[in-house]
Amino acid sequence: MEIYLVRHGMTKENQRHLYYGKTDTGLCSEGKRQVMKQKEWALEQDFDDVYVSPLLRAVETVELLLPGKTYRLESRLEERNFGIFENKTYQQIVEMYPEESKKWEQDWMYYQIPEGESFYDVQMRINQFAKELSQKEYDKVLIVSHKGTIIQLITALLELPKESFWKFTLEQGCYSKISITYGNAVLTALNQEM
Repeated sequence: MEIYLVRHGMTKENQRHLYYGKTDTGLCSEGKRQVMKQKEWALEQDFDDVYVSPLLRAVETVELLLPGKTYRLESRLEERNFGIFENKTYQQIVEMYPEESKKWEQDWMYYQIPEGESFYDVQMRINQFAKELSQKEYDKVLIVSHKGTIIQLITALLELPKESFWKFTLEQGCYSKISITYGNAVLTALNQEM
């Protein structure tokens, strides 16, 4: 199985460097341009299935990439809910919530942001999705989601320690790919331009 992973196109919130996981925002003009550069590549693929985060920026991305094609909305692929940190820069978070931001840094994996999720909460839903996906008999599947969620999915599929999350980054306007053969997952492309 080949699993293609695409991060949604740029948003105004990306441009402002905000934490905005559950905020349901669409693509900015630059984000639409990024996605349209990938359209020819996407249409050349013969995906058996397409899974998409239900957040607007991911839905807009897949609809620009594969117009008229069917896809599955998968809530487990949503970005992390940053709760009271939503729509704030890191500097604003530290200034407005000094106690909470300190706890977040000290226990990045298990600290549950007030009104939001912990890293561990997200990892549990991603692990469940990864397990189900790896048992499918697809040849080629596309996943359109978010930076944090996709990195957590990569680490889950590769069976890496959770701390390896910090060893990856995902660019917009690129795809990454994991190939699974005889139950062994291998990262065969990372931030590949289309």
